[in-house]
Formats: sequence, structure tokens, C-alpha cells
Amino acid sequence: QNEGVCHGSLNSGLFASMVERGEIKAATVGHDHCNDYCGNYLGVDLCYGGGTGYDGYGCADTPNWARRSRIIEVQDYGKTIKSYKILDDGHLTKIDEEVLFSEDKTKVDRRNRKRVERIVKEIHED
Repeated sequence: QNEGVCHGSLNSGLFASMVERGEIKAATVGHDHCNDYCGNYLGVDLCYGGGTGYDGYGCADTPNWARRSRIIEVQDYGKTIKSYKILDDGHLTKIDEEVLFSEDKTKVDRRNRKRVERIVKEIHED
């Protein structure tokens, strides 16, 4: 985390709906210019895009920070979803490759289903 997490003040219920559907495995999130990480919440990987533009603020003043863009790669018609970032460093270096979703990972996620259902119910009650 390179800056504070920014979020809207209105809870529209969009995320609760994504979790309830059970078929959304990953989403790009946020409008933070310096955050570029992924985190899994209730079975959905939420990933910042990185710091791509040159017009707004960014982390260009941070040592060893190159502008970057997140790539989401869907393989085998959605059986596997991978993510990585490409740096604008003159070499288009690929970093931070990770598997966001795979059929094997789903078997682990199903164990948490009761917890997810409880939390989704709490979100709807707010």
C-alpha cells in the first residue's frame, strides 16, 4: 500500500451483489494512483490497476517506482484467471504474476461459503 485507500461514501450494494452471484471471481477497483496490489475479500479478488497515467499525481517521485499497468489474463474460458503488471521502465518488465482464480482454488473457497453468506446478509441489512 503506497497511499491511503479511497472509497466512495455510498454503499450501493454492488459488491454484495457480486458476492451473492458467486460467479464473479475478480474485479479491478479503486481510483488510487499509487496502490497496485490485489486482495481477496469474500472470495472476490479486488485489484488496483497500478499507476498508469502521466497527467495526474503518481508515485514517480518514489525511488524505484515506474508507472505500471495491471493485466488480467483469462485462460481456458475462465477456468484460470491470472494477473500481472507491466512496468513502463523502458523494458516493459513483467512483475507480480499471480493466480487470482483457478478451479483448484475454488475448492478451498467453498469451505468459507457459510461465512460469506452470513457477511452478505449483514451487508444487505446495512
